[in-house]
Amino acid sequence: MSKEDGLNLLGRFTKAEEKYIRENYQTVSIKEISENLKRNQDTVKQYIKNKILKLDVSEHEAIAKKVEFDIKKSPIWAELIQQFSENEQDIFIYNWTSVMAQFKHDVLPTERMQVIDMCRNEILLNRSLKRMNQISLLIDRFQEELKNEKAKSVQDRNVGRMIDLERTIAESMASSTNFTKEYKELLEKKNATLKDLKATRMDRIKRIEDSRENVTTWFSEVTSNTEYRRQLAIEAEKFRLAMDVELKRLSEYHQFGDSLEQPILNADTIKDCNI
Repeated sequence: MSKEDGLNLLGRFTKAEEKYIRENYQTVSIKEISENLKRNQDTVKQYIKNKILKLDVSEHEAIAKKVEFDIKKSPIWAELIQQFSENEQDIFIYNWTSVMAQFKHDVLPTERMQVIDMCRNEILLNRSLKRMNQISLLIDRFQEELKNEKAKSVQDRNVGRMIDLERTIAESMASSTNFTKEYKELLEKKNATLKDLKATRMDRIKRIEDSRENVTTWFSEVTSNTEYRRQLAIEAEKFRLAMDVELKRLSEYHQFGDSLEQPILNADTIKDCNI
């Protein structure tokens, strides 16, 4: 055991330590967590593996089922089933539940719309790829047929068929170019949506992490800086003394218009004459 290991705390994690690990294990390194908690790195790693990640799997499945139920009960689903085939609907649900479970169903309404658009674009991308593949297979078949026709002797060639094949190949190549352009545009939209989602969520996470860091920094300063802790104690005592003085003042009689009253009247401040 190294000297550094000897400084590590032993025993079960406290509730505060467990909360800190759960809130930070996705964004803070195990080394940094162990240093902040003064715990052995292997101990922290085992806790994350056995106590968090295993639960996250079941949590992921539970969220996936819930978000699938939610989308199918929403008005948007009536539109989606008219836009996509049953197989495409299954793909939509798969992508939708995966993303929402990844985000732990913690999305704003605008982010929800972005996820729906992303799932739509994914299906449209698949459609474009399928069409491009079909056209590519047709072009290969027509080119092979044209090649075989050209291989024949001049008198045996079917000139009309060759002209039809060349025209069909040219038209197919033009369609393939259009689908390729469509695919690129859809891919750019999908990537833009992913970028927006990441930026939006990263901004939110950064704000959360900044707030955690500020609180953590403050606690660290309080526990490690004796002079700072003394100043806080003096300030707190001043507040207490000021409250005692004000309580005594407001417990006395004060003139309010035509009446004489005690602003603070309770069992501790009541006067004998009022009993």
